[in-house]
Amino acid sequence: MAYKLDAGQQWLRDETTNELVGIKDSVDGEERLVVFATTNLTGGIGFQVGGVDVPLGVGITQSSSILDIVPVNDTALWITDKTAALTVAVDNTVLFEGRPTLKITIPAGTSGACKVGCSGADANLPYFWDRENFSVAMMYGGFTGYDFVSTFPPKLDPYIGDATYTNFWTASGYNGATFPELKTRNGEWCISKPTAAQWQIGSGTPISVLGDGTKITAAKARCKLQWTQVSQATDCYIWVGLFGKLPTRKKPTIIFTLDDGYSSWNSFIAPLFKHYDMPVSMGIDSALVGTANYLTQAQIVSLYSDQSRLFDFVNHGVNNQNYSTLGAASYYQTIETTRQYLQGIGIKGDGPYHHPYVQSVWGNDLVDLMVAGGYLSARASTTVIMHGRDQVIKSDKLRWLLNIDVALINTKTLAQANADLDTSISGGGFIMINAHDFLATAATTYQWPFSDMQQFVGRIAALRDAGTVEVKSWSRWYADLTGRFSDRR
Repeated sequence: MAYKLDAGQQWLRDETTNELVGIKDSVDGEERLVVFATTNLTGGIGFQVGGVDVPLGVGITQSSSILDIVPVNDTALWITDKTAALTVAVDNTVLFEGRPTLKITIPAGTSGACKVGCSGADANLPYFWDRENFSVAMMYGGFTGYDFVSTFPPKLDPYIGDATYTNFWTASGYNGATFPELKTRNGEWCISKPTAAQWQIGSGTPISVLGDGTKITAAKARCKLQWTQVSQATDCYIWVGLFGKLPTRKKPTIIFTLDDGYSSWNSFIAPLFKHYDMPVSMGIDSALVGTANYLTQAQIVSLYSDQSRLFDFVNHGVNNQNYSTLGAASYYQTIETTRQYLQGIGIKGDGPYHHPYVQSVWGNDLVDLMVAGGYLSARASTTVIMHGRDQVIKSDKLRWLLNIDVALINTKTLAQANADLDTSISGGGFIMINAHDFLATAATTYQWPFSDMQQFVGRIAALRDAGTVEVKSWSRWYADLTGRFSDRR
């Protein structure tokens, strides 16, 4: 295949078909040509640099990692304050974020209070820690008698305290009963991410004994996981993938997501976002393309090919039909139809594998199909259940429940939208903004006025320019967290 650079010297095209096949980009600090070779069923991109095959993820830096408080690749700190009946071992076959896990075997018939942990102040603590970004990752196996919808396995409560637990904190454990909208099951990671405010004092004054009254200054603490076991007829298991601190987010991340594919995106949104040099992710319903008030195929291709690389196209199904109406199998086929359509018109990369659920309706059977099909994430309107914490999103069930934090609908004033945004920014996490169509005057639910959107986008651009927030496309956000390649911004 012979390639040529377009007139703007940015996009690489097939010399014969003029098909978009790559970009001119900075890779490992050098300006090179990145040529897309294939888009495979898992949504990954095989590509070449200078005609040489290179692994997926070149150009992406994912340097931050988990800081262990009680390491899960060693049993030493888990067995000195352990319920005698339990067996604890390192499992090199079940991994979390590519790391070995701790496997707790609970013998049949075990019931009552159970715990694993250390008997003294032996666990290393982060420097000058405010208890933010703590996380426990756990996975159940072999538990029966629970439907994971209304009845759930026991929740594991983390403890951090002094050597005798005279002074300690505990945070509410995590399972489906805590956040029932997750519908976690045997064999799925459940990842607790309590905020500092959700750490409750169990006894004494831990912040004075272990800290300076504001933050923890002690180098070591006593830690454990504790739960109430209901007797099981056979052995059951809990894997612990993490008991530690997630890397601190540098600043809040804002992602604009638009649904359905309205023509106002070409006439109003595209110039607005190009003016402020900010990316936006556009959810396309392939059945609506080319119909009245919707984008044409030529407009989609033109926006995607724009040298700014600001316009990210994601997959919004077909004909606005939701999961409840169609059922999992038929709904999944609508996602597949739009994926194939987007890829067929030259939308490469991960965008077609990110899905805003139609009307925010979903189910585990649908998630199973999406996992098998190589999809990467999905967005719904849910409670803010992850506190904006996305640092281990690849392993998190919440990648299928990315939350709409700010919904721009006709009953939402500009002042209310700004207030919603400010609340989300104060959490320091990632923030999804959702909108649909834009008109001079918003008459129906899924419309917002031109004037309000222009002010709202301008304010976010000013926050970005001041260094308060960062703005990314959906594809870029996910790629940056997971080490994937994306040519979107």
